[in-house]
Amino acid sequence: MQLRLRTKLTLVMTSLVLLVAAVLSGVFAAQLLEQLLEATNTRADDLGKQVFVQAKHALLEAGQQGLRPASDAPDEIHDFVRHAFEISDGLRTQLKAAKENPLIYEVSITDLDGMVLASTDENLPGLYLPRRTPLSQLVQRNFLHQVKVLAGPTKVFEAGFSVQQCEPPVRRSARSAQCRFAGE
Repeated sequence: MQLRLRTKLTLVMTSLVLLVAAVLSGVFAAQLLEQLLEATNTRADDLGKQVFVQAKHALLEAGQQGLRPASDAPDEIHDFVRHAFEISDGLRTQLKAAKENPLIYEVSITDLDGMVLASTDENLPGLYLPRRTPLSQLVQRNFLHQVKVLAGPTKVFEAGFSVQQCEPPVRRSARSAQCRFAGE
């Protein structure tokens, strides 16, 4: 069957319009995903800073209440820090507020070895957390990789960094679940 010239031109024009629409939609989706991941990363960093401030206040409050480590032994200091975090109302309130955010899977304060000192998950203190893929690493990857990771099975990312001002140094860690990104 032979197509008339007018039909051929209509098919070519329609195909071009569809191609341009698909390309523009892809570019828009890439920009939107980039903005979403950047915003999530920024929120996780802000939450980490807020938790750090509360952890610092918890240690100061414990000192003002007269609590001190029994000695300068690392285990005693470790126990003192964990106890200060456990009794701090401000830190507990901050962790509770973080838990209510649907984008946040879990927030933990760990020591350098990964032992949880305080967490939104009551079962985690005293346990060791495995290191997870940093959220910033996903943010830096290309669009196709981001789509592949986010479309795959649920994965938990870590937005954490070391804080050396504390004794002993502790690592803040705010974790966001991949499946929750779509809700932003």
